[in-house]
Amino acid sequence: MLARSGRAHRPAAVLTEAISCIRFLGRLRIEIDSLLAGRCPELLTTGHPDFAVGVFDAFISPWYLRTLLETSRPEVIVVDPAVMVASFLLLEIVRGAGCRVDRVVVGSDQITDVMKVQAMRGGFFDLVDTSRPTEGVRHRLEAVHHVRSSLADDRLWATVAKPTAIGNLVLVPHDAIDVEILESVALGLMNDDIASVVHVAPQTVRNRMSGMLQRSGMSNRTEMAFTYLGQTMTMRMIQGMDRFRSRD
Repeated sequence: MLARSGRAHRPAAVLTEAISCIRFLGRLRIEIDSLLAGRCPELLTTGHPDFAVGVFDAFISPWYLRTLLETSRPEVIVVDPAVMVASFLLLEIVRGAGCRVDRVVVGSDQITDVMKVQAMRGGFFDLVDTSRPTEGVRHRLEAVHHVRSSLADDRLWATVAKPTAIGNLVLVPHDAIDVEILESVALGLMNDDIASVVHVAPQTVRNRMSGMLQRSGMSNRTEMAFTYLGQTMTMRMIQGMDRFRSRD
């Protein structure tokens, strides 16, 4: 996905060299997901004494990933752009493992404005452009280690509204009707259609939606519904993971 003909190995070499230059940080522990590592195999073979690179399976179960992170305690986690679709799950696992979510970044050799918005709204701390010269990538990794993000001052936010800080939306709906309304919004239904499906008056739909938006702190109902469903799925997976762990 990230590699392109004629430049497939350049981003890998740049990222490897940049990491190997970080001497003053001590032994920097980095975890990279298998999708990105598959395109950057040189990251695993440099053998530089000042950093340790591990790879986790991008398709590993949540329980095993949290166990791995609890053991390795990485200071920086770099993931492939494909992982952004499961951002809430990944960040909850990172948080549950006792690692810092403000050092989870996306690595790519082709960064677009859309990708920046996706990363920011997904809760990722930064984007690392592996197509940049080695010195630039090295400084970006150093900045991530010191909790400085290039997204914070990006020109994009002068024209595009900054995302609302997303909290836990699982408790936003007060009852089963609220849940059905959110699920209907996520399906793209309008108020009149939602009223027919949920069997309430259209004004009731509007009132309940207004209340949920207020409790969520968001202004966009589609984003709220999408985020709610993603978080609900994540929490169910984590609860199942904890039940599985308790049996061991």
